[in-house]
Amino acid sequence: MEPEELADAIKRLTEWAVRHAPEPEAQPRVRLREHFDADPTDLPIVTRGLQAWDRLRDRHRRTRTRRGPARRGREHHVRAVGPLAHRP
Repeated sequence: MEPEELADAIKRLTEWAVRHAPEPEAQPRVRLREHFDADPTDLPIVTRGLQAWDRLRDRHRRTRTRRGPARRGREHHVRAVGPLAHRP
């Protein structure tokens, strides 16, 4: 095999591998599947209105998250709930 043929074969193999590689899975989906031990698309969607104490807890959590853990170098994840996600 000539070097040009080998280079062409490697190039075609690389292109094939890129086309057929699996898409990386979104991190929230991975965490949900690990937490529930099931595919999130198979789970039912359940909703419930927020009570007054839920709103206060969320506001406290968002305020605490904004000024606390990030400054101390700890990892944290913000999870929003419905309409509260759009409030400042």
